[in-house]
Amino acid sequence: MKAFNKRISQKLSKLSDVQIEDLFESISNDREIFGSIIESLSIGLLILDSSWKIIVANTVCERYLPLSARIDNLKNDGIMIWEAIKDEDISRFLIDCHEHEKTNVSEEFSILTSGGTTRFINVALQPLVQSGKVDGTIISIRDITEKRRQEVRLHRMESLASLTTLAANVAHERKNPLGAISIHIQLMQKAVAKA
Repeated sequence: MKAFNKRISQKLSKLSDVQIEDLFESISNDREIFGSIIESLSIGLLILDSSWKIIVANTVCERYLPLSARIDNLKNDGIMIWEAIKDEDISRFLIDCHEHEKTNVSEEFSILTSGGTTRFINVALQPLVQSGKVDGTIISIRDITEKRRQEVRLHRMESLASLTTLAANVAHERKNPLGAISIHIQLMQKAVAKA
């Protein structure tokens, strides 16, 4: 892409007005498609510059992250991402990643929604590489609430299965001595009846 941009900039003075309009329309269409792809993702996506300020973000972030303002306002304010997040644990995680230059890390968090329910999210960081060097950070946010609920249900089912097995073993262990006692009682009753 960089080579294409360089060739265009070298030939820009030689292009006619119609060619420039066509080029501008082509670039605009590409940007619109890029924006549509970012907005269509089911994960929250934040792309940050090297000073941890928002360059690009999709609206899914606003659903998953407890932000202090709308994404558009945050981009315009130019504040660091952790200053915009209301959740203290997530903010501390991002500050720690920034201070220790951590990349390719993820952490899971629980968030209390405005409706009073708990949502579990996974926040993952990857480096933004441009021209062969790290030039920012990509943060992806996934809602893992349903995954957590399934894990809880599976754990409950496993516990219930273990309890059922334990009850069956206890019943079996109780039945054996009772069976022996019953046989001895029957033998004693027969012996008493004969006497």
